[in-house]
Amino acid sequence: MRIIFCGMRYNDAIATARIPTLADRREALCRSLFARMQQTNHKLHNLLPPPRTWNYSLCNARAYGVPRCKTNRFKNSFVPYGLYNW
Repeated sequence: MRIIFCGMRYNDAIATARIPTLADRREALCRSLFARMQQTNHKLHNLLPPPRTWNYSLCNARAYGVPRCKTNRFKNSFVPYGLYNW
């Protein structure tokens, strides 16, 4: 963006070009990969914990249990981040 819009700040150049930011694109790609991972025939499906089953109705029940994260590095890695946020 710096080359195309010389002298403009990044946010202004993104708004002028009407394209999503790199962070937004990265988030969308991660979200779609995590959605595909939940299918049983996906190669990375075995990285997910076993699905949870509920005997009662919850408003925001998570499909998978979230692992206990002792460090921020592990918490922000792909699989725990996806389990917690999506």
